[in-house]
Amino acid sequence: MTKACEWFKRLVLNGRTMIVGSKMTLLRTLCIAGSILSLSVASAWAEDIEAGKARYAENCSNCHGPAGRGMASYPKISGRDVAYLVDRLETYRAGTKVGPNSGLMIAMATDLTDEEISNLAAYLNAVE
Repeated sequence: MTKACEWFKRLVLNGRTMIVGSKMTLLRTLCIAGSILSLSVASAWAEDIEAGKARYAENCSNCHGPAGRGMASYPKISGRDVAYLVDRLETYRAGTKVGPNSGLMIAMATDLTDEEISNLAAYLNAVE
């Protein structure tokens, strides 16, 4: 059972009292739906990894190094959470400064599409 299902089960079971009937059916349905959704999201990200790798090679590897391992003052970005990477790239794309290399990152991220950001995040999350 996934972590989300376990959390929801604890919530629905209300401590020691086990709820039966339609609420348990609802719990099972939600857990199955959540599992299917997480598999669908993972599949969508997996399909975009190659596109993210190609985009990374075009613009990002000069500073962040091979596979996002970091170089000089540019941080390691491989293996980071997808949500963190997407948030950071969207922040730079919006023109917000968040660190010493913000000017360069803003220039690099300004023209990225949502799809390219998702692809980059999927790729960087997948590499170690």
